Amino acid sequence: MIRLFSTLLLLVVVITGCGSGIQYIPVTGTLTIDGVPMEGVTLSFLPVSGGTTASATTNAQGEFSITTSDHNGCIPGEYNIIVFKLEQSKPPAASQISVGPPLGQPVIKNLLPTKFAKTETSGLHAVIEQNMKPLVLNIETK
Repeated sequence: MIRLFSTLLLLVVVITGCGSGIQYIPVTGTLTIDGVPMEGVTLSFLPVSGGTTASATTNAQGEFSITTSDHNGCIPGEYNIIVFKLEQSKPPAASQISVGPPLGQPVIKNLLPTKFAKTETSGLHAVIEQNMKPLVLNIETK
């Protein structure tokens, strides 16, 4: 009986593991646009060699903390970064529509230049590793 219990316990440990084995590195930083912090900017960290994407949103001081799914932090590795700030406008009144989206449909607009929302053109890159300093990102739009 004890042998059966030990075997079952070992099987449970093997199946469930002693943890996920995935290490999440806490990553913080600041983002400025033309030297000025901007609140509500979304940063998406896209792994260069595939894997789990991480993201963050800036506060009024341009500060951010990266999260991955339901974990604080980011898996170590190389990332391309895209940045955007979306604004949803109110639907136009019926009297203001001549051509455009259907009535009642809000319009979503990126307030930053489109080039920063594409990995090919953003020019933003980071290597996430143990004991790293906070990231400092400055986007120049002019």
